[in-house]
Amino acid sequence: SSNIPPATSTASVVHKREFAWAYEGMPYFKPYEIFAPETSNAVMTALLLFDLEDKNSSGNPTKVLANPNQLFSYGSFNGGAWRCAYEVDSIGEASVFIYFGRVSKPYVMVMGVAGLGVALKVFAGF
Repeated sequence: SSNIPPATSTASVVHKREFAWAYEGMPYFKPYEIFAPETSNAVMTALLLFDLEDKNSSGNPTKVLANPNQLFSYGSFNGGAWRCAYEVDSIGEASVFIYFGRVSKPYVMVMGVAGLGVALKVFAGF
């Protein structure tokens, strides 16, 4: 069995805050999805059991494949990484900006209202 797991928000990955920030913004790049550890564990276990039990599995040593790389494509649970229009390397920074834009939105709105109030007081004499 040689199944490929998806991007998963495990403690060992998201303990580095930059990865946590990027993972929060990546779902905005459809169809990319970050999975919870429980989901990845369940699906990867099911794929392993399928490879062990089913004679038609690409992970079965007796199954003839046209190309050895088919072993990876048939057992992949990629979370949309292979179907996304962007490479993971190119959306990391943008994902972080999206995350901070979403987190800071209430603060920006408050500052905008405060700035508008100051501008009205200064320029309109309110």
